[in-house]
Amino acid sequence: MLSSVNLSKRNPDLSDIEVGDEVELRLKNGDVTRIEIISGGSEFVIGELYRVDTDNRRIRVEDRDGDRTTYEVASEADIEVPGNSQAELKDLETGKPVKLIIEDDEVTDIVQGKMREGTIRSVSASDDTVEFERSGGSTAAYEVNNDVIIEYDNRSLDLDDLKNGDEAQLYIFDDEVYLIVVTKRG
Repeated sequence: MLSSVNLSKRNPDLSDIEVGDEVELRLKNGDVTRIEIISGGSEFVIGELYRVDTDNRRIRVEDRDGDRTTYEVASEADIEVPGNSQAELKDLETGKPVKLIIEDDEVTDIVQGKMREGTIRSVSASDDTVEFERSGGSTAAYEVNNDVIIEYDNRSLDLDDLKNGDEAQLYIFDDEVYLIVVTKRG
């Protein structure tokens, strides 16, 4: 799996951690900057949709490392595809990014998104936004989700670690950036 975080509340805090939860701590200069709940509650996964099996209600997702995982999709799963308000499992397009919410080993939500490649032009950690110049030259500002995952060279970064000129891939779902993969530091 590429990533997992507790999504039981929009703005989680320490009270969301329960006895028995497995947690991962992110440290910066010796201080805890993030606590990630590895097990317990729900989790989300971001990857590229590799295969859809509508007969058996399964999907196969490939993470950034090329590892593929098959997931069972709940019969009442909420499926979102841009431009299709009545989306069903059969409407998902392989080769596109997806964000999955998993509860009790079943996918309960699937959101098909988009990936943009380009260069970071500015970052506002206070407003949770990033200005991004796409490879084609157009520039756009994107809102960054509170649970954003930022990676560079197999390391986690914080939003304020990003710099003007960093080349990156942005994974966007519901008009928010959930994953930023820095491919080259500016």
